[in-house]
Amino acid sequence: MGSRPAPKGGSGLPSKTVRLTDIAQSLGIAVSTVSMAISGDPRIAESTRATVKLKADELGFRPNPTAQRLLKGFNAGEVALVMHDLDQGILTQTAGEIRNELAKRGFRPTIHITPALADG
Repeated sequence: MGSRPAPKGGSGLPSKTVRLTDIAQSLGIAVSTVSMAISGDPRIAESTRATVKLKADELGFRPNPTAQRLLKGFNAGEVALVMHDLDQGILTQTAGEIRNELAKRGFRPTIHITPALADG
């Protein structure tokens, strides 16, 4: 899981992004242990979770919401439809119908339009 830059002093400028590996190295434990501790995994002892969370706060770790959604995958309810060339009416109509149907079923659809690939 990534993280957002921690605020720096009073300047408002971001400092180095704190990663799970930074926390793991500073504590001398595995990155997977840090990840599970931060997510509250019950397989990690409460004392370890507390130590990890304390170090994460000390270093300025902030979970990256985009990374968290990606890790949750399908359960996050987000679906992306990637298409090119919506100039054709049928594609525009189809994309709209897909979006509407996904939304009715509780998903958060996003449509991304990409430029057409050049032949050759």
